[in-house]
Amino acid sequence: MGNKNLEQLILKYSSYDQKIYDNTSITRDLNIQNEQAKAFIEAFAKEFNVDISAFNFPKYFPLQDKLSNKICKRSELTIEDLERAILAGELNDDVISFEEDDPNLPIKFTTKNIILGILLVLIVSALLGVIAIFI
Repeated sequence: MGNKNLEQLILKYSSYDQKIYDNTSITRDLNIQNEQAKAFIEAFAKEFNVDISAFNFPKYFPLQDKLSNKICKRSELTIEDLERAILAGELNDDVISFEEDDPNLPIKFTTKNIILGILLVLIVSALLGVIAIFI
């Protein structure tokens, strides 16, 4: 986890004492649930200026069904989802279900991709130079 402000907010709402990873679950690992979860998400939205108007709260933090005394099935919300929401400026199902391997997304500018790009340009330039000498 790279966002120290997010880590501080999490520690304010959770007694979790382990290392926090991107795949750390808000409910399962951090045990942030029900009213505490609502307060946490609202504080998260305020702290990071994230729009939560389309966030499906019951999907990720369901309340206990009082008639059957069962807890409704929930979807996982992770630290990675929250970090992605900070970048997107909104927290909703599209941001949460985002998949990095989606072929329709633009290429990420990672150090590896930049170095490979530079190497490709150097190789092509060298080949064009050699061809220009012999023509």
